[in-house]
Amino acid sequence: MSRAESAPAVEAAGRFALIGNRLALDFANTVHARRQNVDAIRTVEDILDFLKAAGALPGQAGKLAGSDRTARSELLDRALRLRVALRAWLDAGAEPPGGQTNLIRSINGILAANTTAVTLWREGKGWGLKQVAHPRSLLAVLAPVAVSAAELIAEGRDAPIRKCGNPNCPMYFYDTSRTGKRRWCSMKSCGNHAKVRSFLKRRSEGHVIL
Repeated sequence: MSRAESAPAVEAAGRFALIGNRLALDFANTVHARRQNVDAIRTVEDILDFLKAAGALPGQAGKLAGSDRTARSELLDRALRLRVALRAWLDAGAEPPGGQTNLIRSINGILAANTTAVTLWREGKGWGLKQVAHPRSLLAVLAPVAVSAAELIAEGRDAPIRKCGNPNCPMYFYDTSRTGKRRWCSMKSCGNHAKVRSFLKRRSEGHVIL
């Protein structure tokens, strides 16, 4: 599991609502920019900004970002196709993706853009072995998202993936709450709105005494 996924879920101070508790879910949630009714990913720079905000931007991204126009176009196209396939899987209830061939193909294609090598790594006064990723193309910047999606799929039906209880909200999250009954993408937005609506309804029905 990546460092970005083990960190507590926080809302980014920007257009990305990082409330999913899993990088792949935060990526799927970019269909809706925070506080704006627009797509949060429309350019390669948006992809890099998202990964940076999520703490998942590969160290070599700066060098790769200057790739030619064809590579940049492929990155944007593959990112959007991965997101479409991810959301189709989530909308279908995150069931074992037997029929989700587009999702499996997207994930494996992105993972193939990375090669790994075992490298000697300094550990205190000694040395250890560590697997290091070596990106073969700009597409490799999406590898952390693909790994996260693969981990969710491998977790199977037991993965506590939830959709926000607001029927008009497109956000998904991985429920890490103590009770396992989290309902809202965020209490600051959908949760608070639901509380206000409930209060106004009860007041209109005479159940609230002011």
